[in-house]
Amino acid sequence: MQLNRARCRIHRSTDRQFTNKVAIDLLAARAALNTGDLRNAESFVEGRLSAHDFDGLALKAEIELLRGYPEIAARHASDILSRCKPSDEVYSRALYLDGAARSELGDERLGLQQLERAGTHGKAGGNLALLARIKLLILERSSDAGAPYHVSLPLSAEALRAVRASADKRVLTEAHLGFGRLEARRGDLQLAKRHLRHAERLLGEIPNRVLKASTHLTLAVIASIEGNIETARDLSVHAEHDATEAGWEKGRAIAAANLGFYYVCLGDFSEAERRLGQAEQSSYRTPSFRYALVDTRVCLALAKRDSMRLIDYGASLRSKFAELAHGIGFALLTYGFAH
Repeated sequence: MQLNRARCRIHRSTDRQFTNKVAIDLLAARAALNTGDLRNAESFVEGRLSAHDFDGLALKAEIELLRGYPEIAARHASDILSRCKPSDEVYSRALYLDGAARSELGDERLGLQQLERAGTHGKAGGNLALLARIKLLILERSSDAGAPYHVSLPLSAEALRAVRASADKRVLTEAHLGFGRLEARRGDLQLAKRHLRHAERLLGEIPNRVLKASTHLTLAVIASIEGNIETARDLSVHAEHDATEAGWEKGRAIAAANLGFYYVCLGDFSEAERRLGQAEQSSYRTPSFRYALVDTRVCLALAKRDSMRLIDYGASLRSKFAELAHGIGFALLTYGFAH
């Protein structure tokens, strides 16, 4: 009997130590996530989560979504939604992650529905930072779907109010990045650059590797629209370095794909081929990204006057990606940080 009691005490002590270790790892993962260090954030949660730890699973989903694996994020978010109660605090966060992942995977209708539900739950729950991110993503995804944000005044106003109410500098940085992308899409490049300067200033106060890389990606697109391809190339190289250091596979793949396009414009076809090959080998494989890669292949074939490949790529565009009728310029602008 005494032996059994001793064993029970040992088991309880071991369980407490494991629970404490998991709690410490999750805190470390959140801290790494806040600085844009996705590599370490992922390492702290990998293999350490219980199937019943909904907060931990939501954190895992958020990390995977940011890294560039929306299918994994959607799976975790759906699992949380199927097993937790709508009254649970994590429910609105899971809706947000599910909506963001579904949108990235190409299901804009379901994605927006989930984001709108997340906004309703988030407002009731009082998580102002989450609510601001939801409103910002709804605004940007609505723009992706063809509704110009400067015409959709209610969406813009809601997003701005939510950002101000959050009083969160990281959310404010994300807002400046988002509005920078939106202004660039509608052609107001000066206003877009003003937003990005504000983002860079804030990143001097709250460093974040992913947001820094995203800023460089968007500045590169603006430079290319202005005709300064060399600057666009250099900014994309910086973004690629930052994304690689951060473990941001999505950003690294986008930088490589964009560099492929810029090298086509610069007439360096061998380097364009190499960069496109890097992008095609990436594990980031969303439908719109694959479309943009094929579209850039078309640009390269046109530049090289390779009629046979041009026919092949044209057929691929028509048969596989006709529903994603975005030109390469739009695709490049879409690929910024969309958290």
